[in-house]
Amino acid sequence: MPALLAGLSGRLPQAREILAQLEAHPEQWELGAVTGQVMSARAEILLDEGQAEEALRLLRQAVHCFQEMHVPLEAATARLRLAELLILAGDTEGAGLELGGAEKVFRRAQASWMLERCSRLRASVG
Repeated sequence: MPALLAGLSGRLPQAREILAQLEAHPEQWELGAVTGQVMSARAEILLDEGQAEEALRLLRQAVHCFQEMHVPLEAATARLRLAELLILAGDTEGAGLELGGAEKVFRRAQASWMLERCSRLRASVG
């Protein structure tokens, strides 16, 4: 999804614009995995605006949405991002749980590049 990618790559003004366009027509996306992607994008924007708690809440909702829609790689990717934010918030125990769930999916999918990200994150917290 362009809004999430723009948000994650630091192009938040573009992400805000794309997200506003999507939110103007929720009937086109409010069912399915796109809902989780929109939540993830909103979370990145909220984080940029200094609203970390709300960003965490939305990211947790996105994980749940992806799990409900049976899109495990999307859920795992969101869990990895959630782990990153939990570490920033000082919750290394919660981050470890999210990271473990993400790693399990990435191993099954043989997503070595994502497993490397998980390993780097684990190493960063000791």
